[in-house]
Amino acid sequence: MRYKLFPSFYDLKRVKYINSQIKKHLLRRRDSPAGHATKTSTVKHVDFGNIRGALQDPSCVEAVLQWNEEEVGYDLHFMTSRKTLNYNIYRKGTEYTWHIDAVGDNYAYDMKFTCLLNLSESKVKGGDFFLFESGPFCIKEFNNPGALIAFPSYVPHKVDKVVSGVRKTLTIWFNGSKFR
Repeated sequence: MRYKLFPSFYDLKRVKYINSQIKKHLLRRRDSPAGHATKTSTVKHVDFGNIRGALQDPSCVEAVLQWNEEEVGYDLHFMTSRKTLNYNIYRKGTEYTWHIDAVGDNYAYDMKFTCLLNLSESKVKGGDFFLFESGPFCIKEFNNPGALIAFPSYVPHKVDKVVSGVRKTLTIWFNGSKFR
């Protein structure tokens, strides 16, 4: 399976700054988790344009676009300022069971990549992130605050229950032309 992991894309100082910018620009929207999965985390939303500056130098979006260009080759759409991102907050006992990220058949596009940025400000016990290909495997390096991972949205993934601490992630979806 193709996935790209950057185990320490941002340092803790930048993680705290990104969190502060997200908190200033939260939207009032309802979450729509995958229908068959259990999702007990708190989900808030923010428009990409309101935090784009916090995600620059280096740009996590550009890192994923470069990976796509060099290794994957999906036809991706431009990410507009109004693109809504999920800000996920996992506390003790919360999780998101196995699911894929997708849009319905009535859309003119498909989700191509899911990109997760670990915005936890301290280490968390539990809350491990798993991908599934020929069996589940844990991406332990994603537990580092500031870690970034991108993978095809159709790949099943989950977050185990948090035992202690607060796990925060930002989800950025990259869309493109329908798969053929």
